[in-house]
Amino acid sequence: MQNSTTQVAKGLGSISDKLLESREPLVLKLIIKAYRKMCEEKRYPAKRDEVRFSAILKRCIEEICREYSMATGHQWTVERENLNDNELIRLGQADPNAAPRIDIVITCWKGFGRRTKFPFESKLISEDNSTLINYYVKKGLIDRYLNQEKDYAAGQLWGGMIGYILQGSHTTIVEKLNKQIDRQINHPDDHLFIGRPIEGFGAIYKSQHQHPDNIGILKIMHLFLAFLLVQETTEEE
Repeated sequence: MQNSTTQVAKGLGSISDKLLESREPLVLKLIIKAYRKMCEEKRYPAKRDEVRFSAILKRCIEEICREYSMATGHQWTVERENLNDNELIRLGQADPNAAPRIDIVITCWKGFGRRTKFPFESKLISEDNSTLINYYVKKGLIDRYLNQEKDYAAGQLWGGMIGYILQGSHTTIVEKLNKQIDRQINHPDDHLFIGRPIEGFGAIYKSQHQHPDNIGILKIMHLFLAFLLVQETTEEE
C-alpha cells in the first residue's frame, strides 16, 4: 500500500498535468498572436540570429500580456533566458553560472492558484540547411529535453520548441526532422505529428518521449514560425 506522501505527490502531479493540458492552447495562442504582431509590424532582427528573434518575440508577447490576461481570465508573464537550476545548484553543490538558460519561459496563473510554467527552446530552421535540421534535433530536442543534465521540462511532462523558419515549408522541414530523429533517437514513436490548428495557424506539431527522469511521457509542442521575407543586413561596426 502506498504511503500518504507518495499519494499526495501523485495527486499534486495530477493537478499540474490537468492545468498544463487546459492552459496549453492558451499559451500557444499567445505565441501565435505575438508572432503575427511581429510580422505585421515588420519587427525582424537585422541578422538571422536565433537570440535576436527570441528577444523580439519575447517583447511582442510582453506587449500583449495585459490585454491577453483580461481576455482569458489568467495572468501571463514572459521571461527570456531563464536560468534552469538543477538540484545540485539549489543545494549549493554546483556552480550556478553553469546553469543552462531556457530561451523563453511563459508563466500563467489564475487568482491565487497554482502557477504553470511553459518552457520554450528556440532554433533557426531551414528546409535546405541540413546543419540546422540536425541542430534542432540534437541541440534542441535531445540536449534540452531528453538529456537529464539540462532537463528543461524540470520535472513536468510538458515542453515547447519554437522553430524560426528562414526558408522552406514546415511540412517538408518536419519530414526531414523525423528522418533525423530516426538517425539520432532511432524510435518512430518520437516523431513529430501535426496538431490541431489554433487561430487559423497550422504549423503546430506534437512529439512524445520518455521523460529523462522516468516520471512518464513527456509531450513537446513544436511551433514553426515562418520568416521567409527576412533580409540579411550588415550592421555597422
